[in-house]
Order: sequence, then structure tokens, then C-alpha cells
Amino acid sequence: MIFYLSVALITTLLFYLANLSVKNKYLFAVLFLLFVLFPSLVGGLRDETVGRDLQTYGIEWFYKAVYSRSFPLYIESVSNPEYGYLLLNYVCGSITSNINFFFFITELLKMVLLGMTAIHFRKKIIAPLLVFSYMLYFYWLGLSMMRQSIALCICLYSMTYFFDAKYWQFLLLCLIAYLFHNSAFVFLGVGVMYWIKDIRFSFLINIAAILFLLTNSISILLYLSQTGLVKMELADLYINSGVDIPRTSLFLLFFCFGCLYVCKSKKEGEWDSVVKMLRLTLLYCLFFFIMSAFFEVAFRIAYYQMIVIMVLMPWIFRQSKKNNGRRICMSIYVLLFFYFYYVECQHGAVDTIPYKSIIVGI
Repeated sequence: MIFYLSVALITTLLFYLANLSVKNKYLFAVLFLLFVLFPSLVGGLRDETVGRDLQTYGIEWFYKAVYSRSFPLYIESVSNPEYGYLLLNYVCGSITSNINFFFFITELLKMVLLGMTAIHFRKKIIAPLLVFSYMLYFYWLGLSMMRQSIALCICLYSMTYFFDAKYWQFLLLCLIAYLFHNSAFVFLGVGVMYWIKDIRFSFLINIAAILFLLTNSISILLYLSQTGLVKMELADLYINSGVDIPRTSLFLLFFCFGCLYVCKSKKEGEWDSVVKMLRLTLLYCLFFFIMSAFFEVAFRIAYYQMIVIMVLMPWIFRQSKKNNGRRICMSIYVLLFFYFYYVECQHGAVDTIPYKSIIVGI
């Protein structure tokens, strides 16, 4: 538990120092390089036993890439449509048969995307808070959830284009993310929420829609299975493969709702727009986390709303009036991430603890 916490704090400190030195391009380059390399090396040097998903597809797919004579043959042997992730496996496997190199490249890719996103938004948000929240919530999880963690970071970076109104670039990055994990298509919902947020009674309409889906979800799925749109065995699998509702994440989301009533700003135009979008994002994140009690895949969809929240909450804190309410909200926000990480560690943190590395001797 202490290990990943230390990695998160050191990484956040390195980014904080890099962010302070952004006007000195040489010092910034050195510190930013340390920021991306440190957690990338930690992830890259880990043993093959660290991470639950490694035991299901991670190791097998990499070594298939090593011994495949061509990329089309590799795709055929794996039979998976996530071609971006397969291409990354194949390129790394063509360079070396050492799986730690592949681990390192995947972590490096994610950290570069995280760093570029934080730097892009640094004048509007508390950028180190974005890095800190990602490290405690997603970094260790990404050591297991390899495909989706890359897709999440690509989607995170796509927000830099979305909020600059560069929608074609945003769509292109969403497509690339989809090629790493097919669940990334739901990130297009960010655009939908942005455009419907100003509709009159939008929030109340969405609450009503969510309540309807919550109370009728199983009936809807059974109806779809009867019509043939969803296979009966697939419907049965979804209904009976639920996970426990992630209560710590729910606490965090409800607290974020509360912060919107405590933190205020004099800049009404942009502030109101961000608050409306954040409310909708929080609402749907809550919905998908609650739905994970019925459908296991729902919690993976909630992660896409979570990365938006990790950008918008530091924006709220940065743009709100500096008073005791703001300071208290920020402190509790940080503590809730500590608490989330602590609870996850008590449940094994998807087999990423204890951290082991034969190379380092841990």
C-alpha cells in the first residue's frame, strides 16, 4: 500500500516542480522527463505476476506477438478487434522479446498523455491535483487494466482538443482510443453532455431518465434478449455477473456535488457552463457505478466520466473564490482519494499488491 502511495506523491511532486519551471525550458524539460520516466520505470520493471489482467490476456498476447511472422497473422491468432493495442504489442514484440520493455512503453505512453493534458490546462485548473488524483485512482489500476487504461489516457488528452473546439481532432483521438479498448466509444458522450447541458430543465430530465433506467434495467435487457437484439445467454451473463457497488467512489461523487454549492465564482459565463457539464458528468458517473451492481461492464464505463471529473473539479477549485469553504473542499477532496486508495488496497488492488520486481530485487 505504501509503495504506490509513495510513487503517486513523488510523481505529483515532480510534476509540481516541472509546472513551476515552465518558463525555463531546459529545467522544465528535465523535470518533465523525470515526471514521466519515474512511474514508467516502476510499471515497466514489475514482474509478470503484478496485475490481474496480465494473467488473462496481457502475457499471452505479447508472446504471441513476439513469435508471429506478420501483423495479420498475429491478429488472426488473437481474434480481437482492438487493433491499436495489438499493434503496440506487435511493434514492441518485434523489437525485443522482453515483456518489461512492453510494460515500460505502455506506462510511458500513459504518463506522457497525462502530463501533456495537465500542462495544457495548467492556466485554468490546479494541474498537480489532476496528476495526484489520476495517480491514486488509475495508476496502479492501469498495471492490470492495460488496454482500457491506455484508452482512458487517450480520451483524457482528447479533452484538450474538445475544450478548444477542435472537434475533428477530438473525434480522431476517440477513434484511436476505441482501437485500444472498445468501451472508449462512450467517451463521445462528453460531447453530447456539453451540447445538452444548456437545454432547459436538462438536469431534471436526465435525472428522470436515469431513475427510469435504474428501476427497469433488467426488464429492458430481458426484453431486448426476447427480441433477438441481445443474445439470451449474454443477457443472463450480464445480469448474474455484477460486482459490489464501489461505495468509496460514490462518496467521492456525492462530495463533488456538494462542492458545487460551496465553491462560487464571479465569472458567471464560463463558470456556469462548466458547472452544468460537471453536474451531468457526476450524475452519469453515479448511474454507471450503481449499475455495476447489476452489470459488471458498467463500472468500466464510469471510468470515462471519472477522468472528466478529474479535470473539471480542479477547474472548479482554481476558478472559485479563495475562502475557507474552498480550502475545506479541496482538503476533503484529496483525503477522499487517499481513502479510496486505502479501501482498494484492502481488497487486493486487482492483484497489483504487493509490488514485485525481480529486476530491482523487490
